[in-house]
Amino acid sequence: MNLYTSLIAQCAHKKSITTLKAVHTHILKSGSLFSFFGHKLIDSYIKCGIIAEARKLFDELPNRHIVTWNSMISSHVSRGKTKEAIELYNNMLFEGVLPDAYTFSAIFKAFAEVGVLSHGQKAHALALVLGFEVSDGFVATAIVD
Repeated sequence: MNLYTSLIAQCAHKKSITTLKAVHTHILKSGSLFSFFGHKLIDSYIKCGIIAEARKLFDELPNRHIVTWNSMISSHVSRGKTKEAIELYNNMLFEGVLPDAYTFSAIFKAFAEVGVLSHGQKAHALALVLGFEVSDGFVATAIVD
């Protein structure tokens, strides 16, 4: 398992897309803990700039961790795909995954870019309910921006 982890990290670092896809294929064929490596593969695909492949893999994962949701949401926002980011955020909430400070930071930017104040206000209310903003400078800064 450490071999896969190291290979995936090296592929992301060197932006070696061909090798990353080969490692991905090998993991699938070997039946190795796909959900464990899936999160690492998604992160590496994002770092290599292959968001479509990251999204495809993300959609196949049975269990998605908040870190993976955040990676997908923020990568879409940073590439100007704000509608897709908002869709991901809504899906995350629908699946019962609670946002964290990183989620709010990214999604506030997405709402601001598409000009949907009402959605931003709802996210702000949720942030308050979850105890963010006042106690979390990261979220407070995102709201101001």
